[in-house]
Amino acid sequence: MNTRRHIWLLAAGLIALLAGSCAKIQGPDEGGDNWTPLGGDMPITFSSCLSEPATKATESLSTIYTSFRVFAFYQAGNISEDPGEHYVGSWADLRTKLWTPNFMYNQLVEFTDTDGDSVKDSWTYTPIKYWPNNPENTVTFWAYAPANASVTLYGYGSSDHYSPTTSGLPGVEITVPSTADTDFMISEFSMVKDHDLNPYYPTYYTQDLSKPAVGESVNFLFRHALCKVNCRVAKEDESNAYDMVLLDVSLRNILFTGVKNEEGWEAGSSVRSEFAVLSGGNMELTTSLQDLAASGILLPQRLSRTAAELYVRYKYRRKGAGAYTICTCTIPLEKATPSWDTAQQYTYNIRIAPGNPILFVAEVVKWDSDTNGYFNVN
Repeated sequence: MNTRRHIWLLAAGLIALLAGSCAKIQGPDEGGDNWTPLGGDMPITFSSCLSEPATKATESLSTIYTSFRVFAFYQAGNISEDPGEHYVGSWADLRTKLWTPNFMYNQLVEFTDTDGDSVKDSWTYTPIKYWPNNPENTVTFWAYAPANASVTLYGYGSSDHYSPTTSGLPGVEITVPSTADTDFMISEFSMVKDHDLNPYYPTYYTQDLSKPAVGESVNFLFRHALCKVNCRVAKEDESNAYDMVLLDVSLRNILFTGVKNEEGWEAGSSVRSEFAVLSGGNMELTTSLQDLAASGILLPQRLSRTAAELYVRYKYRRKGAGAYTICTCTIPLEKATPSWDTAQQYTYNIRIAPGNPILFVAEVVKWDSDTNGYFNVN
């Protein structure tokens, strides 16, 4: 696209926005001297839908978060009779290393359900952006949710802060709060008409979109970027000869800050912290597993060859005795699983016999009832 055409299209989009309608526009021919009809401006829209089928009803993103943020990369292709000069803008092209989020940068998109029906086109943003009117020019989208997440954006593989002039997708640094109760989701970037990966929504588009290629909205597939950790506790006492009370449970020496790149997570800080699953409790244990109230939404990370450990403090006494004996126990988390992976839920079953050792088992299950750990937004 030459500079004259680029400036003219931006002006046409602004006029259409101010007029509140989709006006018919014209553009220059290849020589730049004559004008030929082009299609009317088409605004870029988003909407929400339900994910199905599933083991039970799942919710759309809008019922969990009411906003997300979008990055859009404009790629100018070139129509030419010379095969060496003819190309369509594409993220997969070698030129992609130069693409920057100059079309939308950290754009806030909010859900506004005015009638209570979660109707289509309830995702809104301002100012409205329009599709390129030339098929060789494409736009690639990427997003994260929720919009108010406390994140820092970096250029890929660098310590430089990400900006509208930085090429490529950002590295997203996030610090999990001490309460570990905040989810974070990132859109699936590589999903383009991939029926095998997502058979129930075979027409997702997140890359290289041009006006003729899209219907009414841009489709996103959001995935949990973090992992979820639960603990269940029971006493190992077949004859029920002991009273046992759980006092404290925590996950110690784990990373709370990380950077999410296309390839996965890397440590954002070497500082390790503690997540209290149960603190200052007085929980009477039974021979049946009981869920501890606090579930941690934590940073995916390797647990092997680290100091990450499970800490448990409890007290016990033989029934009828007066005094309790207090015990503490620490177990390396790698004994259960070598790592916490993205979009997985880990349930640690802790069985405590009078005195040590504590029996320790981990189960890995899908995140709640979501299909493959996904939320869908289209």
